[in-house]
Amino acid sequence: MGKMINRESYIDLLKIISIFAVIILHCSQVVFKNKLDAIWILSSILQSLFIWAVPVFLMISGSNLLSYHDRYDTKQFIMKRMSRVAIPLVFWSIIWYLYNNRHALVDIDIKNFIQLFLTNNIQNIFWFFYVIIGLYMITPILTFLTKPDYIKIGKYIIYANFLFVGVFEFIIPQLVKITLPGEIYNIPIISNMYLALYIFGWYAAQGKFSLKAEKYIKIFGILFGVISAIAIPVVALWNGNNIKYFNSYTGFPVVLFSMAIFITVKNQFHKHVISDKLKTLLAFLAK
Repeated sequence: MGKMINRESYIDLLKIISIFAVIILHCSQVVFKNKLDAIWILSSILQSLFIWAVPVFLMISGSNLLSYHDRYDTKQFIMKRMSRVAIPLVFWSIIWYLYNNRHALVDIDIKNFIQLFLTNNIQNIFWFFYVIIGLYMITPILTFLTKPDYIKIGKYIIYANFLFVGVFEFIIPQLVKITLPGEIYNIPIISNMYLALYIFGWYAAQGKFSLKAEKYIKIFGILFGVISAIAIPVVALWNGNNIKYFNSYTGFPVVLFSMAIFITVKNQFHKHVISDKLKTLLAFLAK
């Protein structure tokens, strides 16, 4: 098993590079316009190389919060998390709602705001808030997965999600060209890759995977990252199709790539002695 190392140093670095990666993703949005020109190709490559940012943020949250009970009780945890996420979400949703209706203020009403707010139709980039709030709400239930007797159950959830999402959302649809009905195959615990990423963050941080498992994750993760960066623009130029699954946050290529990034950064910090000055700098930049 890998060791648990100074969490703050590599977690801070992961935060910093993930923030940079998110900026790159937002600066390469032209990829969604399907123009298939030189700028589109560059944007597609950048999207593929930095798509790991959001999944890594979920892993960071899981690594810090899944064992919150070691620091404070459940009431304190919920209040602290909601004050940091739910309140800003409501505040900025109100601001965006008013901005979106600035030319038709008479159309503003509470019922319309609530409907748009609950369906994330005010500002779609806020989707991450809804995901992370949901994970925060179920974290008190998930804390048992940090107990030694339940580590295997946590790993099962991760592997089951990976297998389920990979098979039913990618392999079967590609082989037989059908879309499976979500109401049948949407089983919360094993068909929610965000949940798997959240749990994986704590397990990876605590060294709950063997060195062999970490090695395979890094090899296949980096491989899928490189393949995606090359395959997406090549296929698009060849037949005009955009294989979006390879750049889906919950698709197994991106999930593996993201896991590889997390583990690689963690292991590199494990191999080197980090000075206190550098730790302080990383902590400052990560705020």
